[in-house]
Amino acid sequence: MGFTSGEKSLTKENILAELDSYQLFKTYCPEFRELDRMFKSEFRKDRKPSCHIIVWKGDLLYKDFGEKGGYRIFDYIAKKFDTDYYGALKKVNEDFNLELGGNISSSGTSLVIPEKSSVNLEKHEKKPTIIDIKPRPWTALDAKYWRKYGIPSRLLEYHNIKSISHYRVSSSKKEKAYYALNPFMVGYSYDFYWNNGVFRRKLYFPQVKSGGKFISNVDETIVQGWTLLPKQGNILFITKSYKDILIFNLLGYWAIAPNNEHSYIPESVMSKLKARFKLIITWFDNDDAGIRGAAHFAGKFDLRVSHNPIGQPKDPSDFVEEYDLNGFDFLIERFLQDG
Repeated sequence: MGFTSGEKSLTKENILAELDSYQLFKTYCPEFRELDRMFKSEFRKDRKPSCHIIVWKGDLLYKDFGEKGGYRIFDYIAKKFDTDYYGALKKVNEDFNLELGGNISSSGTSLVIPEKSSVNLEKHEKKPTIIDIKPRPWTALDAKYWRKYGIPSRLLEYHNIKSISHYRVSSSKKEKAYYALNPFMVGYSYDFYWNNGVFRRKLYFPQVKSGGKFISNVDETIVQGWTLLPKQGNILFITKSYKDILIFNLLGYWAIAPNNEHSYIPESVMSKLKARFKLIITWFDNDDAGIRGAAHFAGKFDLRVSHNPIGQPKDPSDFVEEYDLNGFDFLIERFLQDG
């Protein structure tokens, strides 16, 4: 028998009022046995166990050291079932017959509900990860990489993006060892802010082919590009990545992006943006997940939706790399004129 909830809306908060993140991880992550116990990744080939579920900032986090990333429960479900954030909420709602959001189709049976954990999450809380870097002057390799997108070092510096030669990731400032990048490798630090005595940043290694492109100590509340926005503006694009923000900037438009592709801009931030900008447009990927996610997000906040033409490169930066900056500018102008 499923839960009943009247006319409650389908939100994360309403789901977590019935099932906590521990119960959901126990349901959807078959390798999860106990907190902080290592297991093999289900998202990639993993010779040695390199994943675990930990307590971070008061809730559970799926941490994959091979990908250097982390997923809260609904981000994890979205990735596992190749859907967006709303799709993850919808799946839990249907799987457990929660009946949130009005008329919800279901099989008529709900999944077995694991018992709640008796573990004191506060005692299992991990210390914030510290990421230190050694910046270096821009090199010919950096210029070659960013030239593919027409992005100059001056714009990168404006966004506080640094080229790095070394980095270290630890839970203690006492650890001294730095990891040195291969001389033929490029790496970048997207620097954000200080929070609780730790500087928050995201490292990006574009030459890494699978897993490990990003290392970060930020969370889903980060809005990339936020601090550089004007108090008032005409048009704002919400896109997928920092590279795409830079592409829009080059063409004279303001843009922001969530922390990762499985996250959205927080509702509290959206209310502020709606008051500051006359027109807000989503420009996510042109694949099924990107289009579905944009439709849900834009519908919730009454935004306009656009994306690269189907069959073309999936996002702005890929389009510019394949063609050129003028070609993407034409796409934007045509969209605005048709609107």
